[in-house]
Amino acid sequence: GWHGEGFFDKNSDNSVTVQVKNVVIFPHNLCIMDYVIGVPGSLHDLNVFTQTRVSQNAESCFGAGEWLWADLAYAAQTWCVSPYKWPLGGSLMPEQKTFNQNLSTHFFGSIKGWFQSLWELHIPIQSQKDLNYVNMWIHLCFVLHHLIV
Repeated sequence: GWHGEGFFDKNSDNSVTVQVKNVVIFPHNLCIMDYVIGVPGSLHDLNVFTQTRVSQNAESCFGAGEWLWADLAYAAQTWCVSPYKWPLGGSLMPEQKTFNQNLSTHFFGSIKGWFQSLWELHIPIQSQKDLNYVNMWIHLCFVLHHLIV
């Protein structure tokens, strides 16, 4: 049967993972180059990222000097910049905290500012039809984002 409970995340919120949280973007122009939608929020971001074209074939996705932003779950690569990790028993330097804040808010702050529904869609996912609707909504926001940037 339908496994709607898989769409609840670690905070017990109804959740669909968007892999550009994993949407893969170019920081210099905020263009979305790759994403996966419709994956249950109960899956870890890193598991979802492995389904992207970028993860499977990064060399063909990036030119010289191009890279993507990622979260702490991702290993640093020449094409992947992730936030500073908290040292054991320590804290980040002020400039590292600023970098992390800018990294997480630059793109998502802009796209969620334009499309406030992406902060939280109040649509319980109880069927494939519900999931298709949510996926279509997110995809439409990304298309409109490309028209703006």
